[in-house]
Amino acid sequence: MIQDEPPADEKLLQAYLMRRDEAAFGHLVQRHLGLVFGTAFRLLGERTSAEEVAQNVFITLARKAALIRPDGGLAGWLHRAAVLEARLRQRTDLRRRNREDLAARLATTMPIQDPADSLPLDTLDQALLELPEKDRRVLLLRYLEGRSLREVGKAMGIGEDAAQKRTRRATEALSEILHRHGATTITAAMAARTLEAAAVLSAPVPPASAITAAALASAPSVAAVGMLVAKIMALSKTQTATLCILLAAAPVGYQWQLADRTRDELLSARIQASNAAVALTEAQARAASAQRRANASLAAVTSARSELRIAVDQLKNMQTKTDASLYLWSESSPFVRIPKAMASHIDLGSVIRLPVADNRSIKQRLDAVSADGELSEALEESLGIIPTESTSIHDAFSSLSQTLLQKATSHAYLTNQPPAEFRTYGGVAFTLVTPALPSGADSFQEAFRTQLDGILGHERSAVLWQKAQSVFAKEFNSFGATERIQTVAIHAPDNMQFWDANREADGNFSAWSNFGGKLSLDIFPERLRPLVADWIARHPASTPSSSPNSTPMPRP
Repeated sequence: MIQDEPPADEKLLQAYLMRRDEAAFGHLVQRHLGLVFGTAFRLLGERTSAEEVAQNVFITLARKAALIRPDGGLAGWLHRAAVLEARLRQRTDLRRRNREDLAARLATTMPIQDPADSLPLDTLDQALLELPEKDRRVLLLRYLEGRSLREVGKAMGIGEDAAQKRTRRATEALSEILHRHGATTITAAMAARTLEAAAVLSAPVPPASAITAAALASAPSVAAVGMLVAKIMALSKTQTATLCILLAAAPVGYQWQLADRTRDELLSARIQASNAAVALTEAQARAASAQRRANASLAAVTSARSELRIAVDQLKNMQTKTDASLYLWSESSPFVRIPKAMASHIDLGSVIRLPVADNRSIKQRLDAVSADGELSEALEESLGIIPTESTSIHDAFSSLSQTLLQKATSHAYLTNQPPAEFRTYGGVAFTLVTPALPSGADSFQEAFRTQLDGILGHERSAVLWQKAQSVFAKEFNSFGATERIQTVAIHAPDNMQFWDANREADGNFSAWSNFGGKLSLDIFPERLRPLVADWIARHPASTPSSSPNSTPMPRP
């Protein structure tokens, strides 16, 4: 049996206006709720706020149904209304947070997100608003509402082939707009996949019945309006002419419409002014952050210049000396000899090449000291490390690592609640937290420094200690003095995010690293690997992703 075609949006809206047909209005809500809620959720990132925005949009539709003239179709009007309502909600929340956290923001350096880190989904709705109405409507119907090409063509009054061609042209236009917004590598196919990803929310769409009930409860009665429209349509030509003369003699109605139009224009102007104020505030914050970074860099350069002048003076004073202890390098070394005073100022790490696709390779920087006590060739040569000393250093690092691991394991715990600073985009998250040791960090550090002094002597161990600071901070949690947080967020087997950071006593993160995309289990700590492997086994590789991949993760 062939089912009847669902009524068009215009017929459902007319039925609601003429007869206050609540079922027709409910059909409209059920048809477009995913589009409105998805738009609000992408802009706000929070389910409760997105539900409130969706409810307000449909309340506006119910109240002003008789005045709405959606030139690009009802879907286009609802999308624009959802974007404006979500932005108004963002500004309201920002002003409230500014009032509540003014003192904290004055005393704390707020992190500013680099515009280069923005994701296509963040600017997707703005890019859609910049499209011509016909292009925007076809993309909303095809991707954000998931309609077939046949349904899109019928809604727009064209054939299925024409709808397919118009969809392709619209995605090409959207990719060009996203390119202007900073997504320099996006193509038309990637723009289409971005629209498909935007339609798959990580939070379920709220029930349409609740939104419908709230909208109808807040809407004024339209029965009188519907009857008036019906009577006007039934008038004869003479009666219609008489009515037009009476309306022309009644400027009150015109003034009322003019006032309503003026109020709308004033509201739009206020929204634009508020957007400009928010943009100005963000620009000022970015400028202040850049100034602070510039000041810090200038201070570092000044300090380095001062140390260099001291080293040059020491070198000049010792140019006439022939003491062999002046140099760290042996005469037989293939490396150039350097003064001891310069050792702590020179990068003694190493560079290796890792193969990638198409017979190419990339350079990867390795620290002078690794977590297992392996030293770079340059550091070994500069300190004159002999094989027995190298073995002793390796054993000392292994013993320290094992001791700290045993103590940390007894305090570490798993949770599925990642820190708020990690943007997981709603994926399944597993977090391993290794708290700071309650006591003993200073004693571990002193004992290990004494052990290195016994192996190399104070002078050489001082250089080794300085080169190993990054290993102590990241791999040994500053000898157990900091909290280590390792989080994996999974959206699909080929779309995972991994954070590894230490949190200091003041709450700030340090020793930060992060990865995104298709990740190997080897990069995760042992306690997280079985959880990730179990999730992958229970989800096929074709599972769609609800967050973008191959994009750098933001730092907190």
